Amino acid sequence: MGSETFLEVILAIFLPPVGVFLRYGLGIEFWIDLLLTILGLGFTKETSLPVPVHLLADLHRKIVSGGVPKANHGSVETRKPIHSFLRATDLKEKGFTFNPSPTESLKDVSIACYFFYARIHLPVWADSAHTKVLLKNLVAYELSPNSPTEMEVTSYINLMKLLIDGAEDVKELRERRVLRNMLSCDEEAAAVFTGIDTHGVNNPRLYGDVKEQIDAHCDLSCSTAISDLRGRLLHLLLPPCCLGFRRLSSTTQHIHLRIDRS
Repeated sequence: MGSETFLEVILAIFLPPVGVFLRYGLGIEFWIDLLLTILGLGFTKETSLPVPVHLLADLHRKIVSGGVPKANHGSVETRKPIHSFLRATDLKEKGFTFNPSPTESLKDVSIACYFFYARIHLPVWADSAHTKVLLKNLVAYELSPNSPTEMEVTSYINLMKLLIDGAEDVKELRERRVLRNMLSCDEEAAAVFTGIDTHGVNNPRLYGDVKEQIDAHCDLSCSTAISDLRGRLLHLLLPPCCLGFRRLSSTTQHIHLRIDRS
């Protein structure tokens, strides 16, 4: 007599209604597990509780993924690569423009280079009173032992520290709708990134291609001259009223932002 047949006999003796339940769909495995539990022998199948998700891990996943499939960027290196490209305001003089990326993922950074100019696409980011503390905690999470991340937040901060060196750079990114400043002034928004120590850790393969293309475009001897020529052509071709409207719209946007803060 097999073990399951023996247990069926025991169930039929001590729990007569079992036969009715077996007839109407409750399998013998359920009753065997119940009997073993009553006898204190535990379940026949191993059960395990799901591992709880850390709050920082869940937040990291949300701001990094953003609809962009995960890619293997290789191992993370602590040696910081050398990139000579300039801050946002200086890049503007070289013919660069900044545009919002189609997704909010921190990995969604790209560049499109043309002969006369280049477009850098960056994910939209909002600076608030809690941003600096949040980023510091995420950097600590990425630098922790056995971290499953690819240093996305740390690498993004390093990229922004290259682009932002002062209030003028924040103003440029804000007017291009890449950076939303919810602080009292642009100086405080600049300090959010410049005041975070990433300890020299970076994933050079995450934004490596973009940085190399920026360097290559900046090395063009004619890039600054072409940018100046393009600006002069805009002033000649566009009526003065259009240029004044562009300045007015940028100023109005900043005024509305200050009203919302109050």
